[in-house]
Amino acid sequence: MRWWRKSLAAQFICFLLMALVLSQVIGFLISWDERDKALRAASKGEFLSRTASLAALLESIPPSFHTDVLRASGTTYTRFWMSERDPVDTIAWRRQAVAQLEEPLPNLLPAYRPADLTSATPSRTPSGEGFQLFEKAIASEGWTRLSSDIWTLPRFAKFLPLGDSARYGACSAT
Repeated sequence: MRWWRKSLAAQFICFLLMALVLSQVIGFLISWDERDKALRAASKGEFLSRTASLAALLESIPPSFHTDVLRASGTTYTRFWMSERDPVDTIAWRRQAVAQLEEPLPNLLPAYRPADLTSATPSRTPSGEGFQLFEKAIASEGWTRLSSDIWTLPRFAKFLPLGDSARYGACSAT
Protein backbone atom coordinates (compact mmCIF):
# COMPACT_ATOMS: atom_id res chain seq x y z
CA MET A 1 0.00 0.00 0.00
CA ARG A 2 3.03 2.23 0.20
CA TRP A 3 3.05 2.69 -3.57
CA TRP A 4 -0.53 3.97 -3.37
CA ARG A 5 0.32 6.92 -1.16
CA LYS A 6 3.67 7.51 -2.81
CA SER A 7 2.61 8.02 -6.42
CA LEU A 8 -0.18 10.24 -7.64
CA ALA A 9 0.26 8.71 -11.12
CA ALA A 10 -0.45 5.22 -9.74
CA GLN A 11 -3.61 6.50 -8.06
CA PHE A 12 -4.72 8.17 -11.28
CA ILE A 13 -4.04 5.03 -13.37
CA CYS A 14 -5.94 2.81 -10.90
CA PHE A 15 -8.86 5.24 -10.87
CA LEU A 16 -8.97 5.27 -14.70
CA LEU A 17 -8.80 1.47 -14.86
CA MET A 18 -11.67 1.14 -12.37
CA ALA A 19 -13.68 3.72 -14.34
CA LEU A 20 -12.97 1.81 -17.56
CA VAL A 21 -14.12 -1.50 -16.04
CA LEU A 22 -17.24 0.13 -14.61
CA SER A 23 -18.11 1.72 -17.96
CA GLN A 24 -17.64 -1.64 -19.71
CA VAL A 25 -19.98 -3.34 -17.22
CA ILE A 26 -22.61 -0.63 -17.65
CA GLY A 27 -22.29 -0.82 -21.44
CA PHE A 28 -22.63 -4.61 -21.32
CA LEU A 29 -25.78 -4.42 -19.18
CA ILE A 30 -27.37 -1.85 -21.49
CA SER A 31 -26.56 -3.85 -24.62
CA TRP A 32 -27.82 -7.04 -22.94
CA ASP A 33 -31.14 -5.36 -22.20
CA GLU A 34 -31.41 -4.04 -25.77
CA ARG A 35 -30.59 -7.49 -27.13
CA ASP A 36 -33.27 -9.03 -24.90
CA LYS A 37 -35.86 -6.51 -26.13
CA ALA A 38 -34.90 -7.13 -29.77
CA LEU A 39 -35.12 -10.92 -29.36
CA ARG A 40 -38.52 -10.64 -27.66
CA ALA A 41 -39.81 -8.39 -30.45
CA ALA A 42 -38.49 -10.76 -33.12
CA SER A 43 -39.99 -13.75 -31.32
CA LYS A 44 -43.37 -12.02 -31.02
CA GLY A 45 -43.30 -10.97 -34.69
CA GLU A 46 -42.39 -14.48 -35.83
CA PHE A 47 -45.13 -15.98 -33.67
CA LEU A 48 -47.79 -13.61 -35.02
CA SER A 49 -46.63 -14.11 -38.61
CA ARG A 50 -46.70 -17.87 -38.22
CA THR A 51 -50.14 -17.73 -36.59
CA ALA A 52 -51.53 -15.51 -39.37
CA SER A 53 -50.14 -17.84 -42.04
CA LEU A 54 -51.64 -20.84 -40.30
CA ALA A 55 -55.02 -19.11 -39.92
CA ALA A 56 -55.02 -18.25 -43.64
CA LEU A 57 -54.11 -21.84 -44.51
CA LEU A 58 -56.89 -23.25 -42.33
CA GLU A 59 -59.44 -21.07 -44.11
CA SER A 60 -58.40 -22.49 -47.47
CA ILE A 61 -58.44 -26.22 -46.68
CA PRO A 62 -61.30 -28.58 -45.82
CA PRO A 63 -62.13 -28.86 -42.08
CA SER A 64 -61.22 -32.56 -42.07
CA PHE A 65 -57.54 -31.60 -42.41
CA HIS A 66 -57.49 -28.92 -39.70
CA THR A 67 -56.38 -31.17 -36.84
CA ASP A 68 -53.56 -32.71 -38.86
CA VAL A 69 -52.29 -29.32 -40.04
CA LEU A 70 -52.40 -27.90 -36.52
CA ARG A 71 -50.50 -30.86 -35.06
CA ALA A 72 -47.91 -30.69 -37.84
CA SER A 73 -47.40 -26.97 -37.22
CA GLY A 74 -46.42 -27.40 -33.58
CA THR A 75 -42.87 -26.95 -32.41
CA THR A 76 -41.11 -27.39 -29.09
CA TYR A 77 -42.28 -23.96 -27.98
CA THR A 78 -45.56 -23.56 -29.87
CA ARG A 79 -48.75 -25.52 -30.16
CA PHE A 80 -51.81 -24.68 -32.22
CA TRP A 81 -55.34 -25.87 -31.57
CA MET A 82 -58.92 -24.92 -32.28
CA SER A 83 -61.45 -24.20 -29.56
CA GLU A 84 -65.19 -24.58 -29.69
CA ARG A 85 -65.75 -21.07 -28.29
CA ASP A 86 -63.94 -17.79 -27.90
CA PRO A 87 -61.69 -17.84 -24.80
CA VAL A 88 -62.67 -15.22 -22.25
CA ASP A 89 -61.14 -16.43 -18.99
CA THR A 90 -57.37 -15.91 -19.27
CA ILE A 91 -56.54 -18.22 -16.35
CA ALA A 92 -58.48 -21.11 -17.89
CA TRP A 93 -56.88 -20.42 -21.27
CA ARG A 94 -53.39 -20.42 -19.70
CA ARG A 95 -54.12 -23.78 -18.09
CA GLN A 96 -55.18 -25.13 -21.49
CA ALA A 97 -52.00 -23.69 -23.05
CA VAL A 98 -49.82 -25.46 -20.47
CA ALA A 99 -51.65 -28.72 -21.14
CA GLN A 100 -51.10 -28.28 -24.90
CA LEU A 101 -47.38 -27.53 -24.40
CA GLU A 102 -46.96 -30.64 -22.26
CA GLU A 103 -48.35 -32.86 -25.02
CA PRO A 104 -45.49 -34.54 -26.91
CA LEU A 105 -44.98 -33.68 -30.54
CA PRO A 106 -46.15 -36.31 -33.03
CA ASN A 107 -43.45 -38.81 -33.94
CA LEU A 108 -42.18 -39.44 -37.42
CA LEU A 109 -43.92 -42.12 -39.43
CA PRO A 110 -42.45 -45.55 -38.59
CA ALA A 111 -41.16 -45.97 -42.17
CA TYR A 112 -39.03 -42.85 -41.84
CA ARG A 113 -37.92 -43.36 -38.23
CA PRO A 114 -34.40 -44.69 -37.62
CA ALA A 115 -34.38 -48.30 -36.37
CA ASP A 116 -32.88 -47.41 -32.99
CA LEU A 117 -35.76 -45.01 -32.25
CA THR A 118 -38.64 -47.33 -33.09
CA SER A 119 -38.96 -48.65 -29.56
CA ALA A 120 -38.50 -45.30 -27.87
CA THR A 121 -41.54 -43.81 -26.25
CA PRO A 122 -42.35 -40.17 -26.98
CA SER A 123 -40.84 -37.87 -24.42
CA ARG A 124 -42.96 -35.32 -22.68
CA THR A 125 -42.07 -31.70 -22.29
CA PRO A 126 -40.61 -31.10 -18.81
CA SER A 127 -43.52 -29.97 -16.71
CA GLY A 128 -41.54 -28.72 -13.72
CA GLU A 129 -42.49 -25.17 -14.58
CA GLY A 130 -46.07 -26.15 -15.27
CA PHE A 131 -48.75 -23.68 -14.49
CA GLN A 132 -46.61 -21.94 -11.85
CA LEU A 133 -44.87 -20.08 -14.68
CA PHE A 134 -48.15 -18.53 -15.73
CA GLU A 135 -49.46 -17.91 -12.23
CA LYS A 136 -46.94 -15.07 -12.00
CA ALA A 137 -48.83 -13.26 -14.75
CA ILE A 138 -50.96 -10.36 -13.67
CA ALA A 139 -54.43 -11.64 -12.80
CA SER A 140 -56.13 -8.66 -14.44
CA GLU A 141 -54.11 -9.06 -17.62
CA GLY A 142 -56.52 -9.71 -20.45
CA TRP A 143 -56.61 -10.25 -24.17
CA THR A 144 -55.41 -7.41 -26.40
CA ARG A 145 -57.06 -7.01 -29.78
CA LEU A 146 -54.39 -6.84 -32.51
CA SER A 147 -54.47 -3.82 -34.78
CA SER A 148 -54.93 -4.17 -38.55
CA ASP A 149 -51.31 -3.22 -39.27
CA ILE A 150 -50.09 -6.24 -37.26
CA TRP A 151 -52.88 -8.70 -38.13
CA THR A 152 -53.74 -8.43 -41.83
CA LEU A 153 -56.44 -11.10 -42.02
CA PRO A 154 -60.09 -9.99 -42.25
CA ARG A 155 -61.02 -11.65 -38.94
CA PHE A 156 -59.80 -9.96 -35.82
CA ALA A 157 -57.32 -11.62 -33.47
CA LYS A 158 -56.52 -11.32 -29.80
CA PHE A 159 -53.10 -11.56 -28.16
CA LEU A 160 -52.06 -12.54 -24.63
CA PRO A 161 -48.54 -12.57 -23.18
CA LEU A 162 -48.06 -15.60 -20.96
CA GLY A 163 -46.33 -14.34 -17.85
CA ASP A 164 -42.91 -12.71 -17.70
CA SER A 165 -41.38 -15.09 -20.21
CA ALA A 166 -41.22 -14.65 -23.96
CA ARG A 167 -44.28 -16.86 -24.45
CA TYR A 168 -47.39 -15.68 -26.21
CA GLY A 169 -50.91 -16.75 -26.99
CA ALA A 170 -53.09 -15.67 -29.89
CA CYS A 171 -56.69 -16.30 -30.72
CA SER A 172 -58.32 -15.61 -34.07
CA ALA A 173 -62.03 -14.97 -34.08
CA THR A 174 -64.21 -17.47 -35.84
